[in-house]
Amino acid sequence: MIARALVGVALVLALVATPARGDDAADERAFSAASARLAAGDGGAARAQFEALAAANPAGAWADDALAEAATLAEAAGDRAGARRLWTTLVRDHADGRLARRGHARLAALDASGGVDGRFDAVAAEHARLLAVAAAAEDPQPALRALGALLDQHPDYPRWFAAAIGLGDGWARLGARVEAARWLERARTTARDPEERFRVELALAGLEADAGDLDRAWRHVDGLRPPSQVAAAAQDELRRALAQRRLRRTIGRGARGAAAVLVVLAGFVVWRRRRVRGGLAATLWPPPIEVVFQAPIAAGFVLVARTGNALAARAVERLVIGGLVLTWIASAVARTLPTPSRWARLGFVAAVALAAIALGWIVVDDDALLDLLIETWRSGHDL
Repeated sequence: MIARALVGVALVLALVATPARGDDAADERAFSAASARLAAGDGGAARAQFEALAAANPAGAWADDALAEAATLAEAAGDRAGARRLWTTLVRDHADGRLARRGHARLAALDASGGVDGRFDAVAAEHARLLAVAAAAEDPQPALRALGALLDQHPDYPRWFAAAIGLGDGWARLGARVEAARWLERARTTARDPEERFRVELALAGLEADAGDLDRAWRHVDGLRPPSQVAAAAQDELRRALAQRRLRRTIGRGARGAAAVLVVLAGFVVWRRRRVRGGLAATLWPPPIEVVFQAPIAAGFVLVARTGNALAARAVERLVIGGLVLTWIASAVARTLPTPSRWARLGFVAAVALAAIALGWIVVDDDALLDLLIETWRSGHDL
């Protein structure tokens, strides 16, 4: 009889402590419905459903999942106070659950960026919004300027250093090296530990490389003493990047040499034949039909490019202008030649192709665009 009584008490306690299976099934359906609403793009309604689920059955099997989803949506919407409340509820009511560690990590991240008291929550939310705008915009310059103004207004923002480093990188990607250097120098003055100082110095060395001073950048990198294994790995990675740039610079010098030889050769051919064909003016004017056809298209490319990335726009301008000049010179040479042989025609085509390749390489290498093209190829256009 005593044993039966004990079993009965245990069953009652288990029923009281654990929700009924029917409740779990209902919560699972509610969680699925909220997830479907989220998949449909209605994050606000989904968050409300997740919060309602957790509030209706706070000890249920789906409560901690619902709280985590609602807190994540609150962060994404910039409601950092709401996210703090939801993560705090999760770690308090589900301290032994599998999501408690994630909740502690997110609360620590919110404190690190917004302050323990949430004083900088609005600044952190605006910081995140501007980063998202800059990443998605064809021209990120307005968002970068707005972020710079935000940092100027809040010099004690906990993530000021990281934001300044990000601004330096963002401006460097656009080819605005003066602005990039300004923010990196400001970040250097606010670095709080050896890791941060080392990070700034690596960024400044990369900027020197972007400006074409590879020797100075190499000396800068070699003069650094990494404070950790992570920093040493970053230093080695930059060394490898600088070695690749040195190789590309050597190729670029060869491309310039080839372009110079081809220009001199073209000038010599035109000079030799100008008397036969009516003089130099008749050789170069009127412009060939190819140039007349290409010019308005080239102008359109330039106008469109100027609405996007400034670095890419500058490269497009140089490419289209160089292409027009190359077409004009090639046509002038073709006008002065007598009826060419098969090998002469092949040589002419090869020379024009070599000049076009040299022009393309010089443009992308001079503007430090090759690294951006490689990154875009590997990571996708949105990067």
